[in-house]
Amino acid sequence: MLAEEPELSITGVDLGRGQIARAQKKNRGPEVTYILGDAARTDLPSGSFDRVLIGLALHEMARSIRLAVLREARRLCAPEGRVLAIEHGRPVTWASRLLRGLWWFFWIPGNPEVPTSRDLQEHGLENEMRECGLKVIERYTTQPDWIEAFSAVPSVQALGTAQEF
Repeated sequence: MLAEEPELSITGVDLGRGQIARAQKKNRGPEVTYILGDAARTDLPSGSFDRVLIGLALHEMARSIRLAVLREARRLCAPEGRVLAIEHGRPVTWASRLLRGLWWFFWIPGNPEVPTSRDLQEHGLENEMRECGLKVIERYTTQPDWIEAFSAVPSVQALGTAQEF
């Protein structure tokens, strides 16, 4: 859908060959570039993107990897740009937590997303973004409150290193 926007160029990064192949089948335009690689270490130029989007992937990562991906998103984002992270929300009510857990198969023994999802919920995406040098400026929540998104700007002071930009 983003690729249909005029004069918009997109770079997608993923570790999975299958994910890249699937995305290439959907979007073949010259404005879309795909990189098979690690989102925590892209080797792309610092500050080279107006927008950095992380969509429903962080909950699958151990905390150390999540933080590395968020730091890389901050590094890639232009000083006036935005980082948007979309992730599983933190349901407020017991009923909402139960329904979400059933719907997303959290009840299946051995589901590999359960420990990393719980860890993300315990630390909080907004807190982790702040920890990685991002200043959250907006929060969006779906109804029911199963998905949340945070829009953030790079905070130059947060990491304390001038060489980041």
